[in-house]
Amino acid sequence: MLRPPGYVENADALFVGQVIEIESLEDYWEKITLKINRSYKGISDDLITVYINKNPGACYYLWFTEGKEYIVNANIEGNKMTVGRCSGTESLSKIKDNLLEIEKIIKDQLKE
Repeated sequence: MLRPPGYVENADALFVGQVIEIESLEDYWEKITLKINRSYKGISDDLITVYINKNPGACYYLWFTEGKEYIVNANIEGNKMTVGRCSGTESLSKIKDNLLEIEKIIKDQLKE
């Protein structure tokens, strides 16, 4: 399974996490709190808060569901950690058959 160009090297954080809380904010933004199940890059805490823009025209447009696990590629924008569909963030259930291949790609790119 191919990942977007720059999937690993351009990420500020790369991890698998389970959504434990979703809070709607102003201007189409949502605050997502995730429990970290596996960190590949940039995360040492057990919990992380990321933000997503729910504007349908935004590349960030991605629906999170409480209780579901995601492989998350996040970037720092200003004072927020943001995630989105274009970064390669996906539901773990959608890619579970390819997770080992994705992890190999991540590990290989982190070695470079």
